[in-house]
Amino acid sequence: MNRTIIGNVAIQVNPRRVLTRYGYGRKAIIPQSELDSIDELMPQMMASVEPQIAIAHLEVLKIEPTSLQLETGLKIDSKILPEIFTEAKMASIYAATIG
Repeated sequence: MNRTIIGNVAIQVNPRRVLTRYGYGRKAIIPQSELDSIDELMPQMMASVEPQIAIAHLEVLKIEPTSLQLETGLKIDSKILPEIFTEAKMASIYAATIG
């Protein structure tokens, strides 16, 4: 996988929300009321990403443990591994070419 870092950002997400991109939440059958979109939180960064580039990984540097099992990132095969955020996070956002 060809992976390039495209930015480090501090993001504020409501407690116990799933951070995702595009339509991944629908594929995982996560209620819309529990989703926060990367595109809405970081519109300028996401607008600079080419259509053939997908967010491949969120490298979470700080996370508040919850009773839920936490997994990081979005897989290139479009299967979601949701990240439950409980406070402001610092994340390295990676892009990866598909194919």
